[in-house]
Amino acid sequence: MTCRVSPSAGLRLLSVLVFSFFFGSLQAQEEELMPDPFDRQVESTGIKDSLLLSSRPGYGEYRHALALREGFDYPGALAALQQALARDSTNTVWWSELADLCIALGNSVDALHTYQHALTITPGHLPLKGRMGRLLLIMQENREAYRVFTELRKADSLNLFFNRQLAISASRLNKNREAKQLFQKVLEMNPRDLGSSLALATLYQQDTAFVKAREILTGAHELFPGNSLLELRLAQNDYYLKEYARAAEGYAQYLSHNDTTLNIRKEYGVVLYFSKEEDMALLMLEPLLHLAPNDPMVPYYMGLSYKNLKDFEAAKQYLKLAEELTIPWYLPFIHRTMAQIHGLCREFPEAIASYRKVLELDPSDTEVLFEMATTYEEFESDKTVAFQFYRQYIEKSGKGALNEAYARSRMAKIREALFFDNRGKNLMLPE
Repeated sequence: MTCRVSPSAGLRLLSVLVFSFFFGSLQAQEEELMPDPFDRQVESTGIKDSLLLSSRPGYGEYRHALALREGFDYPGALAALQQALARDSTNTVWWSELADLCIALGNSVDALHTYQHALTITPGHLPLKGRMGRLLLIMQENREAYRVFTELRKADSLNLFFNRQLAISASRLNKNREAKQLFQKVLEMNPRDLGSSLALATLYQQDTAFVKAREILTGAHELFPGNSLLELRLAQNDYYLKEYARAAEGYAQYLSHNDTTLNIRKEYGVVLYFSKEEDMALLMLEPLLHLAPNDPMVPYYMGLSYKNLKDFEAAKQYLKLAEELTIPWYLPFIHRTMAQIHGLCREFPEAIASYRKVLELDPSDTEVLFEMATTYEEFESDKTVAFQFYRQYIEKSGKGALNEAYARSRMAKIREALFFDNRGKNLMLPE
């Protein structure tokens, strides 16, 4: 039994699926973490006078480590810092630099432990805690990052860095209301934060507040005219507003000066279809049949376009292709495995029902007929049923089928057992 969806419902579903991928762009935008706003020389110990810092034991080794790091000699810099820490193990500037080196070497776990150790020395140092929070975000430790930046924002609610990182943390934890408020505050403090504008617009799109999202995107576009990403996001948002003509213009503008992915071209083709520009939609979508041969939405919208153009034969051809591509390749395997499990549990009617689903999805899998025959032999008192399935198996599989020999032997035994039964007279062995 297969699930049937009405044509109008299917159209709405597929049109949503075409565009749903770009909601994931929030993650990409929020990963644009703000550069470290704190000077590495003075951030971690509260020593604001560089002359005082230079008087600390290990300063020479620390300076040597910085020079080695500038030359990308990270192992050498690490060794020099270890020497500095051997001379002054309570200096959090040294510890902070060590954490940065661990990050540069791809060792975020040790970097986090290093920050945590440094904070045991100076627990109330906000910049150091902020850098640890940013590392937690990079490590996708979002819940802990949210806790850290909540504490930091309580200590300094006007700090741009803390507000932005807390907004990112909240959005990752699906605290959308809080994230929107925080991103709005960030943009009031720094209107030219493109990443926060995009993130805030996406949050409104997730709430289907597309008018508000367009307001934010338009404001950002006024600050950054000609920005390709904003052009694309505005076009996508116009699609959701059902402003198809405006969306088509936006895509055309974007494509006029951008190489782009297959998904963008597919979106443009769909928008052209909804704009009643079916010929243009077909020109945009047809190349994708070869570039994305397993995407059912390409032939689906081609079929719809041909339908509007009254070319019903072409419409049927492409809609049939879309239907075939919509069935996941693995679904028949799931039903077949389920059938086998039902058989092992001696739930034979349920096993047969699952085998029938396999045949509905993949009629070419003739081995299923063999498995149905053996299953019927297990529980059906009328063995002629199993005989007929064995026969179908041999006829449809042809010579050399995997289980041909066994199937023929079972047919012979069933016919022999029913020789004196009227039912056996009509059981003919295949050639």
